[in-house]
Amino acid sequence: MAIHFANTELSDCIGETWRTTSGFTGDSHPVTAWEVADQVGAGSNGYTVCNESSGIFTFNQLGWYYIDWWMYVSGNCDSEWNEMVFEYSWNNGSNYQGYQYAQTWLGSGATRYSSPHANHVFSVSSISGDSCRKFRFKIDHEANSDVSTGGHTSTSFTGFTIIKIADI
Repeated sequence: MAIHFANTELSDCIGETWRTTSGFTGDSHPVTAWEVADQVGAGSNGYTVCNESSGIFTFNQLGWYYIDWWMYVSGNCDSEWNEMVFEYSWNNGSNYQGYQYAQTWLGSGATRYSSPHANHVFSVSSISGDSCRKFRFKIDHEANSDVSTGGHTSTSFTGFTIIKIADI
């Protein structure tokens, strides 16, 4: 389904890439240790899309957003599902709903590597009060103690890019 934003102008074109700063083995809910990617050409135009605290992201502006997320996983095991879930809250973090999954399979016999990704378009209609919109990520593995998720301070192994695409 296409989304049409009739007669809109984009007040601030902003976008950011965030990444995890260290790798880990097993599940993480929520995923923590985030930073805005700082390699050459990364970042935004001086505005920030969101703020992060303990793996919970809040928005600085109302609008429609496009988000693309990915994870880099490895392991030498049978792990049929390894997933990174985008979870969105409409009530200031009291409840979260899983919207989409980036999912992959790992098989045993040799160390396997995979980098699944997913994306979503959504609106942010409140940035304060009880209806403040927030998001977070959850990573789960079937073979929990045998699968590692990559992270680093100079390479975006696991992370997301978020772009404001229209005003509300």
